[in-house]
Amino acid sequence: MADWLTPHWSDGACAMVLVAGEGAVRVADVGTSFRPYCPEPADLDPALWVHEAMARTARVNRDLAVVEIGGPTAVCEFAALAQIISATDMLPTDGRLNASGGGATTFFGPATGLRHIAAVARALGANLGTGLAIDLAGPIGQATSVIKLEGLGR
Repeated sequence: MADWLTPHWSDGACAMVLVAGEGAVRVADVGTSFRPYCPEPADLDPALWVHEAMARTARVNRDLAVVEIGGPTAVCEFAALAQIISATDMLPTDGRLNASGGGATTFFGPATGLRHIAAVARALGANLGTGLAIDLAGPIGQATSVIKLEGLGR
């Protein structure tokens, strides 16, 4: 097999400018939750995965300015939103939830989470507030990340 076809594993890092100019947005915390490739049937609830990832972040206030969630399917996203709705004062029809349309509309694998980080940063802009970018990666969303962003104002 050609060398370029074989897998090459490495540790990596990347940086992304969230907002340039007057406003500042920072990544305040990251929480994760992982399941095996084939979770047990009793462990197939994305709301539980989001709950575990949120428990691994600094406390999330009830007054979120924006929440963007991306998963491989709209059903996965909707199920995961149940945790956000129960932890905040948001209703399922709240305009602060998935204003971009969600990740299932443009799911393209591992890079999809970056789209939601950018959407939350854009929504926070130069304002004070907190937002969440939630990424459910993997075939059924079982690799869950919750990224807490803070708008620091001008």
